[in-house]
Amino acid sequence: MITNMATLFFNPFMMIFLVLVTGVLFGKIKFGQFQFGLSGTLFTGLFFGWLVFMIDEIVSNSDLLQNQDIIHKKLQSIIISGQFFDFFIIIFITSVGLTASKDIVLIMKKYGTKFIFLAIVTPLIGLSICYPMVLFFSHGNVATNPYQISGVFTGALTSSPGLAAAIETSSREAMKIGEEYPDFNDEKKQEVLDIISPDIKLYPKDVPALSEEQIAAYSDKRAIDVGVGHAVGYPFGMIFIVLAPSFFPFLFRIRIKDEWDRFNRDLEYESGSETLNTVKPGKFSILAFFVVAIVGQLIGAITVPIGALGTFSLGSVGGTLIAALVLGSRGKIFNIDFRMDENILGALRQIGMCFVLGIVGLRSGGEFVNAIAHSGVPLIVTSLLIVSITATACMFLGRYLLKLNWIVLAGAFCGALTSTPGLAASINALKSDKPASSYGAVYPFALLVKVIVVIILHKLPM
Repeated sequence: MITNMATLFFNPFMMIFLVLVTGVLFGKIKFGQFQFGLSGTLFTGLFFGWLVFMIDEIVSNSDLLQNQDIIHKKLQSIIISGQFFDFFIIIFITSVGLTASKDIVLIMKKYGTKFIFLAIVTPLIGLSICYPMVLFFSHGNVATNPYQISGVFTGALTSSPGLAAAIETSSREAMKIGEEYPDFNDEKKQEVLDIISPDIKLYPKDVPALSEEQIAAYSDKRAIDVGVGHAVGYPFGMIFIVLAPSFFPFLFRIRIKDEWDRFNRDLEYESGSETLNTVKPGKFSILAFFVVAIVGQLIGAITVPIGALGTFSLGSVGGTLIAALVLGSRGKIFNIDFRMDENILGALRQIGMCFVLGIVGLRSGGEFVNAIAHSGVPLIVTSLLIVSITATACMFLGRYLLKLNWIVLAGAFCGALTSTPGLAASINALKSDKPASSYGAVYPFALLVKVIVVIILHKLPM
């Protein structure tokens, strides 16, 4: 009976559409003057992700149920694959970038240097919080380590490229430790051996040098530590950043109508009194839409060496956003018109946004519970400190030092944190695609700095 119910009800398509329907309905509920809107799909996704996790735990620990393996595999299949998520994030970013592209030249002309400042400073603020936590946990009697903390840094600031850089750096560090191991004192050797073989005790006198298999095992353990930290930090960071575009205006006493007036005045002045809406979009072109997606993948796949720090690439999200902004700002190329019907782009953006946030929630629900139940207070506290202080400091700098209006800052803030779900929340809160232009201008610089910061974090003295 249970197996049949799991087959009927718990399948990925039934689950994701259940998340979307309940999320949209939840988003319509008013809490005073506040509504989650389409961001509600994130929270219903977290709930159903948690529900699947709990059912799986019950099934795995029960000796009374038959066909446990079948039920377990069925439950695991509910968690939507990464390829499904990538597809909808490309749909979302392409539609957002094309809609916002007509403003990108003016916005970069007026705010370009301020965006670069935010892109550089914001990850450094995160580093200034993260590094003291590394030192504390490295020398305290707490069950964690610097690799987990570096994973928390990338998770709390929702950076998948940062995670890749952290794992790559941990692998290089493992190779270095393998080479230097014979010169370590016995205490340091014992620390390395305990990581390599926590179950079977090894002693320095029996292991004068590490074998290739032992170095690989050490590398794998460190990569797992980074992944654990990222899994803990990501749900907390994601929730904070997604909520920020809605509660920051209340916290900083921002009047949205005044910000819109200022935004339009600033850009009209910058364009020499030419209004922003003189460019008339053409019909929707499915060919142009697909061309943007293909060009975006090609740009995102480009890998740029950055010397001793490794390599850097924009990835799928960054490449697609840049392609959409550039091609859309050019308008027509040959016979392909990249300025399209904004109503259709808006519909695609909303569909993509719902799927992106819903899938993120569904995939993170179990990790969120796991983080609270098993990873302990240190990593959770660290992730909350990193995202709350970094995000608030970014907002404060953008608002009071750089004097950015909220329409621009809502996107720049999410770009500095390299958070695509945050961009979706900003667009939803303002009911406009305008934040995408500033997001696209800040994102590439912030992504590069964040990758470098992760690499630096592993190289700082512990």
